[in-house]
Amino acid sequence: MTDLAKDNIKIQEEARRTVETLEDIVDRKERPSGDSASDDKENKPVPQKTSYDKIALMALLVSVIAWTILLVPSLYSGYVSLAVAVMSVVLAAVGLKSKRRGWRDTSVTAMIIGGVLTIVILSFIVVLYVGLKGL
Repeated sequence: MTDLAKDNIKIQEEARRTVETLEDIVDRKERPSGDSASDDKENKPVPQKTSYDKIALMALLVSVIAWTILLVPSLYSGYVSLAVAVMSVVLAAVGLKSKRRGWRDTSVTAMIIGGVLTIVILSFIVVLYVGLKGL
């Protein structure tokens, strides 16, 4: 027998093994589908609490504090608020490692709040302070 004929026989044997027979189809259909669904629910891993959850909450609190500092009428409140806002963005970036979706969403919210404040203060510093100082 030639090598080509032997290869054809091997391919046909593998095809027979991989093809689903009628008995396999009947066995699969007779199995109750509720058992496999309950097994999936039981085996589904539950995300565990991590320290990143607390970091996400701290980032949200720090970003709210940064906006509050901006309201304090003192000479350097803008710079202090900028520093605190940058710190909240960094904390929020670390908080994104949380395994729970709710805490990741909280971290994204804190990042947006801190980022907006950072952009607003930096734009005022660049436009007003640097722009008017050049005049």
